[in-house]
Amino acid sequence: MISFIFPNIFFQDPGLLLQFYVVELSLFEISADYGMNSRLIVAKENPNVGLVISEGDPAPVSSRPLFTMVVTEIEALFHRLANFNFSTGAELLTKQSLFEWPLGQNMTLKDPAGNIFIIERPYAA
Repeated sequence: MISFIFPNIFFQDPGLLLQFYVVELSLFEISADYGMNSRLIVAKENPNVGLVISEGDPAPVSSRPLFTMVVTEIEALFHRLANFNFSTGAELLTKQSLFEWPLGQNMTLKDPAGNIFIIERPYAA
């Protein structure tokens, strides 16, 4: 049985990733400092979901999403991020509106390392 999943994200400046996920996106908090410029961040609403942010060469950037996060409320988050000035180089890629599809709504973002990810809210969980 899986209890946790913490994908690893590497970047030359892990501080930028921490700034983005913890401060700008504001959905995560730092949970552990593993040393060697590596930290675990976990979702504020679910500590079983997180990312390990480490210094190192990033994986090749892909146009495909690295991961999808499901949230319970997306409208307010979208409006905040659509008007947010990201100092880290991150970007909301769906700036005009939430993407509507038959099962829910989502938005696509790019983090400072160039990783694409999706935040979605399904209509039924």
